[in-house]
Amino acid sequence: MTALRRAIVVVALVGALVPVGAVPAWGCSCVPRTSDARAAERAAAVFTGVVSSGDQLTDQTVAWSFAVDSVYKGEVHEEQEIVTSQQSSACGFSFDEGRRYLIFA
Repeated sequence: MTALRRAIVVVALVGALVPVGAVPAWGCSCVPRTSDARAAERAAAVFTGVVSSGDQLTDQTVAWSFAVDSVYKGEVHEEQEIVTSQQSSACGFSFDEGRRYLIFA
């Protein structure tokens, strides 16, 4: 095989590795980015609240307690608990105590 043919084959193989129509990649694909309106449609409960505490349940899960101040959808308690993975790669989220969040659950 000549050097020119070898170069053409290499370029063709490398070109085949480039994805056509690539889509964005997120570290966590279980919750694709969406609008608040769409997230509210899909959620069983939507509320705002301030994180009052976080308790590690296992080596992989954390229970976060919220002092709920507004309920927009669903049945939510005044003190609501959310359990999440401790690792963001497993779609977990680390909340900041004392901070207010809008929750879609």
